[in-house]
Amino acid sequence: MKILIGVSSSVSIYKVLNIIRKLTKKKHEVKVIMTKNATKMISPLLFESISHNKVFVDNFNEEDPLIHITLAKWGDVFVLLPATANIIGKVANGICDDLVSTTAVAFPYSKRRILVPAMNKEMWANPIVQENTSKLIKFGWEIIEPEEGLFASPLEGIGKGRLPDEKTIVYNILRNPNGILKSKKVLITAGATKEYIDNVRFISNDSSGLMGLSLALECYLEGAEVILIHGEMKYKPFKFIKSTKVTSTEEMLSKILEEFPKSDILFMSAAVSDFRPKNKSTTKIPKNLLSTIELEKTPDILKSISTYKNKQVVIGFALGDENIEDYAIQKMKEKKLDYIVANRIEIENNKIVFNPMGNINNKIILISKDGSKEYFSGSKLKIARFLIEKIFHKTT
Repeated sequence: MKILIGVSSSVSIYKVLNIIRKLTKKKHEVKVIMTKNATKMISPLLFESISHNKVFVDNFNEEDPLIHITLAKWGDVFVLLPATANIIGKVANGICDDLVSTTAVAFPYSKRRILVPAMNKEMWANPIVQENTSKLIKFGWEIIEPEEGLFASPLEGIGKGRLPDEKTIVYNILRNPNGILKSKKVLITAGATKEYIDNVRFISNDSSGLMGLSLALECYLEGAEVILIHGEMKYKPFKFIKSTKVTSTEEMLSKILEEFPKSDILFMSAAVSDFRPKNKSTTKIPKNLLSTIELEKTPDILKSISTYKNKQVVIGFALGDENIEDYAIQKMKEKKLDYIVANRIEIENNKIVFNPMGNINNKIILISKDGSKEYFSGSKLKIARFLIEKIFHKTT
């Protein structure tokens, strides 16, 4: 992807350097244009060294008198980052008095244009700035909303106007609105549920939530509306993906039933507890009285939602050691799944040599209801990409 970034003079300008570093590390080409005020805050040489491309500032370029047209044709996406109240006002009203504003107005409407505001909280709340921002959105600009938080000046305190975090910006830029999952609503579960014995102890497992998070990210990048329902995870959910945390299997089922009828796809990658204490204590049980725990089965989420299944594509996950393929196929049939992802725990000489749970890597078998099988191994992020490409190029 060819990414053109227009940099204006917000105090958050220094954060753009690391954003460019992340984009180039992912093998995308970045070119930077700066307002003259922005060059007073950070030298163009720093942006050149990070982007590995010449930085442009002046509208009147001897080498290319039509540099704004050249750059506008070059870029696949144009990003105003950070966007001050000044540059927003110029572009919204067609004012072209420097290279950034001129290129922004010249950038084709057939391509993506992204606005990333960053300014003082009072400036962001100003009705004029809000009107100019709304005007740009009306004309097809995407906006990455500023965050609420503590400002650089101690006089400003807390408010909305801060530049969003780097991951939010990077993945918004890399998102393909016309991807494989365009206009699809994808429901994903992740992490481990907890079933409390008393108000301290619980039954759970070692799921990290990484598989579900990887699926959420890759679906988002492919243009889907993603909803993540998760239990306990070792990683934080992405700020730019709608997520809900639950504790028990029953709570997870309840949240899924709220969203499933409105969804197109469900990835059931959470590791839910299969059993819960039949009688949960509301106080801590003394250890000398905790000799036995009577258990009962938790709700079977996939079986429960099978009665609500209409046109949704449902993908389940199965974990086991011996006979994992047979077990996965049986589970897929019983629960009316379209696909199932089999995860194998490898055991040699009574010792576990590979356990996908809590691991950043995995070895999977994708089995479809028509009987086809695909084998794949790698990081869970690569596995998420593999699953989306293998399943949805056929069904969307």
